[in-house]
Amino acid sequence: MHPVDELENRLFAVWEKATKLELSVYDAMDWFVEIRPIGAVGDLRKMADGYLEIACDLDAISHDLEAEIQQCAKWGAEAAAQIMEGVAEIERDRCTQRLGEIVQMSRKPKK
Repeated sequence: MHPVDELENRLFAVWEKATKLELSVYDAMDWFVEIRPIGAVGDLRKMADGYLEIACDLDAISHDLEAEIQQCAKWGAEAAAQIMEGVAEIERDRCTQRLGEIVQMSRKPKK
């Protein structure tokens, strides 16, 4: 699997977690306001843990994405350097060939 696809899948999984938590918060608002259940503290802490987990997941994804971007930049720089090296070699060959032609012309006897 391509690293970008993996990051996209991980981000989608985080989005699904966030959606479930958002729904839990809406449900909590309804039942907390209505009846103030005894287990509300534990439920709210579970939600907070869920949001912390999402934050950690997003942080990990951002670090991996940054590493992927840096790797792409490195590959791009290496490719550009190789291209420039090839261009310089072609230009050297042309100059050497032209210099050889000039030397040949200067050695021909003049009529």
